[in-house]
Amino acid sequence: HLDLIQPDGSTTDLSPGPWDLTEFVGADSRGRFAWYEAARPNPLERRLFRVDLKSGDTIELTAEPGSHTGQLSPAHDRQLVRATSFELPVRWTVLDCQGGAAVVVPDDDHRPRVQLAERRVVTITADDCLELAAMLLLPQGLSEEKRYAVVVYTFGGAHAQVVRNTWPGSSGLFNHYLTTRGFVVFALDNRGSAARGRDFEGATDLALGSKQLPDQLAGVRWLAEQPWVKPDRIAIWGWSYGGYMTAYALTHAPGTFAAGAAVAPVTDWALYDSIYTERYMDSPANNPGGYADSSVLNAVDNLDDPLLVIHATGDDNVHLQHSLQLADRAWRGGVDFDLKLFPNLTHGIRAPGARLQVFGAV
Repeated sequence: HLDLIQPDGSTTDLSPGPWDLTEFVGADSRGRFAWYEAARPNPLERRLFRVDLKSGDTIELTAEPGSHTGQLSPAHDRQLVRATSFELPVRWTVLDCQGGAAVVVPDDDHRPRVQLAERRVVTITADDCLELAAMLLLPQGLSEEKRYAVVVYTFGGAHAQVVRNTWPGSSGLFNHYLTTRGFVVFALDNRGSAARGRDFEGATDLALGSKQLPDQLAGVRWLAEQPWVKPDRIAIWGWSYGGYMTAYALTHAPGTFAAGAAVAPVTDWALYDSIYTERYMDSPANNPGGYADSSVLNAVDNLDDPLLVIHATGDDNVHLQHSLQLADRAWRGGVDFDLKLFPNLTHGIRAPGARLQVFGAV
């Protein structure tokens, strides 16, 4: 939330309600108004608001559904707004900060140039009865008289969501493409994900992986109960933290998934950078049990399902040693998995033709 703290120490909540403030856009130089972005009216949305710093009166500047970000002009009289949604790619408008009419930035053609799959947002009940947001992407003409293979797309980490009312990025568009090949795609925001409050996001503190996987498994059980799903043909894939969740799932819930593809995966949090890891896990010295339970390396002997690991040798985020140490543990334990390397590329694996190679391998 956004708090106003007076010189005497008294505090006023300027954004009260059951939602997260996701970005502070700014305040005017006269101290009259502030602008912010919030996951309101629900975690799938990002809307922009203006609050009167004296009265607390708040107006919404973006009433239409979707995801919006704002940037104030130097004079604080206008705001450049980037808006997108399930149905529409990025579009820009200029808002009058006093609540006046919006001016649409000219765009010859902002209509989507790809045919997206049908989406369904569903609610999954976790083992402890907590409700979790999930999304289905469905093949065209889905028939509940037939059964379909499913690909689970996961991320799972803090400050991120895979279930959002926003235009998909490259991984999201790949998921839509999978539906044209006859797959159902499923994505779920496990606890630890963003925009559902401190308790939800902090539930995984000191226990990354082990407190997140049960939510994903609840989603798999829900899928297996659907009459149009092949329960023995459910695969999983993800990138970065999603790669970790994929590898963690295959090593800590063997037999659940038919196969997995982990791109740039963390395999042990003791190998990742401390400023991120210790924010959630404390130090290895203070939380040895948590690090042990969260490790893919410690459970590599459990790997019995097909796993493809993709990594760039110049990864400047999740260092290549994560996958190399996984390979070292695997061969020493007589465990097989497939490894595809991209020499000299970094975490995003961006180079002409590289993404086609990544998604083709997945």
